[in-house]
Amino acid sequence: MSKKPGPQKTPPGGRGGTERPPTRGNGSGGRGALEGSREAKRIAVVVLEVLAGTCTTAEGAAALGITTARYYQLEARALQGLIAALEPRTRGPGQRPESRISALERERDRLARELARSQSLVRLAHRAIGIASPAPAKPAAGGKARGGGKKKRRRRTTARVRRVVGALREPPASPSEEPAQGAGDGRDVA
Repeated sequence: MSKKPGPQKTPPGGRGGTERPPTRGNGSGGRGALEGSREAKRIAVVVLEVLAGTCTTAEGAAALGITTARYYQLEARALQGLIAALEPRTRGPGQRPESRISALERERDRLARELARSQSLVRLAHRAIGIASPAPAKPAAGGKARGGGKKKRRRRTTARVRRVVGALREPPASPSEEPAQGAGDGRDVA
């Protein structure tokens, strides 16, 4: 019995022969798949041509209308961007700011509970050995809570005001005497 060759099965990709592995991404794979401005794409093409050896750096710089020094700067920037883009990424979705905030809030709550527990253990230890626990610190009223320094002294104006009012009420002894110096202008003489 001879075995007849049957109909060839076509691979799932619809092509015969060697099959390319499936690509990842948006599937277009053509030039339209790359995003960027026209100028950036033009520079990328020239840099790749120079790196491939199809033209020299002087020809590439001339094609872009720049000096060779500037070309080398652009080439270094392009290669650095390539390397940065190929760094390994973490798997799964990236961390959203909302999830980071909720994780930090959970951590804060856990630390607050731990602090309260530690404080109660210290109070119990103080009671057990007979040491009076210090009273919990209360924020001071007024300026001390905000600034942490001394409160500003309030100016005593009553003594000065009384002297001025007294000097204004007393009539001069004789018309030739002048009123006390500084009594009428509100300034303190002492």
